[in-house]
Formats: sequence, C-alpha cells, structure tokens
Amino acid sequence: MNLVFVVFSLVYAGGELSNGYDNSMNLSFSNLVDNQIYMQNQNDNEELLDLKPKLKNLKFNIVFKSKYELGFEYQYSSSFINAYNLPYRGSYNFLYFKYHFKERAKFPLNMSFNLKYGESASFRSNDNYIFNIRSFGVSIYKEFDDFKYPLLPIITYQKVNSYINEISKFDYSIVEFDFFIKIIVDNIDNDRRRDVIFLGPKISSIDNDQSVGFTVGLHHPFK
Repeated sequence: MNLVFVVFSLVYAGGELSNGYDNSMNLSFSNLVDNQIYMQNQNDNEELLDLKPKLKNLKFNIVFKSKYELGFEYQYSSSFINAYNLPYRGSYNFLYFKYHFKERAKFPLNMSFNLKYGESASFRSNDNYIFNIRSFGVSIYKEFDDFKYPLLPIITYQKVNSYINEISKFDYSIVEFDFFIKIIVDNIDNDRRRDVIFLGPKISSIDNDQSVGFTVGLHHPFK
C-alpha cells in the first residue's frame, strides 16, 4: 500500500460552507508527498530508490447563491513516478463545476453533483500526447450546529477516466471523507455574512490505496 501524506493544506471551501443564498470567492493551496519505491537498472546493477514525489495544487472558485460552484485548479507533479495517476512531470490545468442541493425538511442532507475536466500543460506537441482527465461524482454533507463550533462531515465519491488523446490510460475511483470544525469569525458591523476558519482530518482512498491528511481553511462570502 502506498501512503500519500498531506504535508500542508490551506483550503478555502466552496459551496459546502455557503448557507442560504450567499456568494463566495474561494482559494486553495495544497502540497502532497507520496512514498514510492523505484527499481533502477544500470550496468546490470539493480538499485532500489526511495522516491518522494510531490503534487502541488492551487485552486480558485466562485460560488453563486450557494448552489453554483465554478472553479479553476492548477497542479504540478514533481515526478512521473507517483501514486496520483499523472504520467508526466509537470503542470496540469483543470476546470470544474459543482451544483449544490441544500437540505430540505423531507431530505435533511446536502448534496452536490461534481464535474471536472483537465489537461496536461506540459508535454504538448502539435496537440499530440495530450493527457486529459474527466471525472464526475457526488458529495453528501451536513452541518451540525448544536455545538460551540459547528461540525461539517463530507463524503465524496468520484469516478475518474483519463486519456492520452482519446486512448484510455487510467480508470479509477476516489472516495474521500472530510470532517471539519468551523470557527466563525466575528465582524464589527454585525453582518450575517462572516468569514469562516475551518480545520479537520481528511481520509482519501484511490482504488483502495488510502491516504490520511489534515485540512485548514478559510471561507469568504460576499454580496
């Protein structure tokens, strides 16, 4: 089993932290480190190398009316040997969209339907050898506000298909569980829209390859 460790993650949440008909702008940065064993054969001598490939992630999104989330995500992989299912060392660009269904009296859970598309920015030559990723999924989440600091668990399932041009490369599933504690920041003008600091553990499974991490974040609503 390969373990992916989250070394640092600063995340601005998206629609999961928006209430009512709030709008928000959100930004995130994360840095992942993976343990990989690579066998190198040189002059008939085999050598095992303990690699620690890194994946850096920068994300920006805007949420409208707490329902429509549109975002851009930039990733940089430090090695072509990794557990992220990214074949090249270099950068990748993504666009994603989420539609959030807020809870109702007859269905006391929040849901979002998620779509994502991305391409490699590196290793492009006359539109050949373009690695691209297409994913779709669903998230279920609910806020528990009976505590001093509200709690927000989120479960997400994603189905991922990746290609080089139109040739299938990787097909896999991702299951993630986040458990956030929300710290609401007081403001001086008593505006109901308040910044939120949130933090908590994260567990991710990519085709039964588990990883454990920790998330710290900020959420900023606007009119």
